[in-house]
Amino acid sequence: MGYHARAVRAILLCFQTLMFPRGTILANSKQSAKRARVSERQRVRNRTYVTSTRTLVRKAESAIKAGDAESTATSLHDAIALLDRAASKGVIHPNQAARRKSRLMAKFNKAESDSAA
Repeated sequence: MGYHARAVRAILLCFQTLMFPRGTILANSKQSAKRARVSERQRVRNRTYVTSTRTLVRKAESAIKAGDAESTATSLHDAIALLDRAASKGVIHPNQAARRKSRLMAKFNKAESDSAA
């Protein structure tokens, strides 16, 4: 995508947000209007879990790269606990939580085996 296309896309996005700010409900029935309201509430509530898990996973990955055993253990534990909590609340799919925990542990085990060798 060239510069011009990106600029046009940005302008359209700005126009769209001015015309239909988040929270504006364009529903055709009472049921769909309620569904839109409920979805918006859930999106806002779930946002904290999503951003927190992303942050803690990043911290755990950076601790693994740094090689500090104590901070790695605590950050890894925090990240795994929050991933489990997000999955239990239905914010993320349980398989996604399992996949992300598995990848974290694989990185941790690889870093440990590299440091031992």
